[in-house]
Amino acid sequence: MGDTSNFVFEIIYLILTMKTLFILLVLTTIHYSLAQQSRIFQSETAFVPNQGQFDKRDWQEDKIEYGYDHNPFYVFFTKKGVTYRFDKIVRNPKRDKSHPNSPKRTNISELIHATWVGSNPNLEIVAEEQTNHYFNYGVRQGKYDAKQISGIKGYKKLTYKNLYDKIDLVYEFHAEGGIKYSLIVHPGGDPSQIKVQYTFDKTSVGEEHIEMVLNAKGQIETNTSLGQLIEYAPYTFDQLTKQEISSKYQLMNGMMTFDLGFYDPTHTLVIDPWIISPTFTTSTAVWEVETDGAGNVYSIGGETPMQLKKFNSAGVLQWTYTTPWDTSSVWLGTMATDASGISYITAGVNSEMEKIDNTGSMIWHKNNGGSYNVGPNSEFWSITFNCDQTQLLVGGTYAPGIIPTWFMAGIFDVNTTTGDITNHVVLDSTNIFNIGSTPKEVRSISSSISAKYIFLTHNDVGAISQNFSVCPNGDGPIFQEDNTHHLNYKCENYLPEQQNGGGLKALVANDQYFYTHVGDEILQWDLSNGALLNTASIPGGVGGN
Repeated sequence: MGDTSNFVFEIIYLILTMKTLFILLVLTTIHYSLAQQSRIFQSETAFVPNQGQFDKRDWQEDKIEYGYDHNPFYVFFTKKGVTYRFDKIVRNPKRDKSHPNSPKRTNISELIHATWVGSNPNLEIVAEEQTNHYFNYGVRQGKYDAKQISGIKGYKKLTYKNLYDKIDLVYEFHAEGGIKYSLIVHPGGDPSQIKVQYTFDKTSVGEEHIEMVLNAKGQIETNTSLGQLIEYAPYTFDQLTKQEISSKYQLMNGMMTFDLGFYDPTHTLVIDPWIISPTFTTSTAVWEVETDGAGNVYSIGGETPMQLKKFNSAGVLQWTYTTPWDTSSVWLGTMATDASGISYITAGVNSEMEKIDNTGSMIWHKNNGGSYNVGPNSEFWSITFNCDQTQLLVGGTYAPGIIPTWFMAGIFDVNTTTGDITNHVVLDSTNIFNIGSTPKEVRSISSSISAKYIFLTHNDVGAISQNFSVCPNGDGPIFQEDNTHHLNYKCENYLPEQQNGGGLKALVANDQYFYTHVGDEILQWDLSNGALLNTASIPGGVGGN
């Protein structure tokens, strides 16, 4: 065993290194989960013009004009009405385990459509109060490609001009959350024309259901298996005198109208409900956090779909890039951001990768499985730069062939200009047709000194040369040793409960040693030859693999 005092020093170094990553992740997660409820949350809310990124998301024929995305709750606005949509990723109850491509997870959706009956088909929607941040989207084009829709500014206010004759409709965000809409009945307008027809759509995967009632508080309450939508009783007043006018909903066979008390028809009348969705039942967590050389923070999170966000060093949102991936069709991959703010993100279970610049614009989208560069069943789980960020490597699964027999732990050399895989090295292999066999994968990877990359597979730790081109034809890894704590295939105990897939942040190197952890223990290894030198317990840690 190595020198104890030196090992203690190195363990402190390791813990500080890992804690830096962990604290940054925790702080950013808190930033999302708590600050979203106040200043940061309000800064992100926006009605975003549809430039193709929302098409048919409401399952309706009319064009979506604007959308509001609070993953996994969405609101889509057409000239005829609005659709509220809940999504959730679930384990697929209809999975056919005998079919290898039958998905383990699937998406369920519940949609509530509110149509303004008899409204003006030629109305104008006016957007106001533009946001400072902007939105970019990666949108699927066929099975193997994606296009970018970028530079879309959001708005805080939408006005439907002349929804009915002399009646306008205004949508805004409520200070306490949710969306507030106001019906502005100008002199000469007839509020009896205002009618809303509610209809529902849903998937039929599991226990989806939608029920709407007019409750004892006079609220329109819609309960689904995924969430609840409450339309608070309207507050109605005379705009000139500010006098409150009695008002309530009437709901019959899904048709909503307003029952109003006496008011002066020569004055403008304001009918002012407030809609909230108080419950969310899927993950909006931050999965991974990176920083650039200027201290800007990049985070990827969410599920339906996953989103990459940039915050400046003061924590102010700069942009949101919505990926073409959700975690029902792919499993969460990984992310690396260089000093200039360029991010590389992967789809995990698909060998797809995107390069996103520091303005949130997609530089390229590459599906290496679709091009059969590495095989359509290969997977990208872990990612690293070399020390000067001139080379990018991805670790995961190499599975050549359309229907592969062998799944291999592989590392791929990525051309950062094109996204092509220029080389790969195989470190372990499994014939999955053997009973009880599961694939071996590279689950964590790190650069180190002496031109090495350190890797962790399910069974081994090891190192390869940064001169990657020699690896496939040379002598293979510099060293490769048993990791002593063979990981289960999915490594579930190391991942958040909601997370589907993903690599492990379980490996770090300094100038003499590298370290792995197994939840309740840290292992110290010799960087030169892979010899296990020491172990140390993690107080309060939870083991298992």
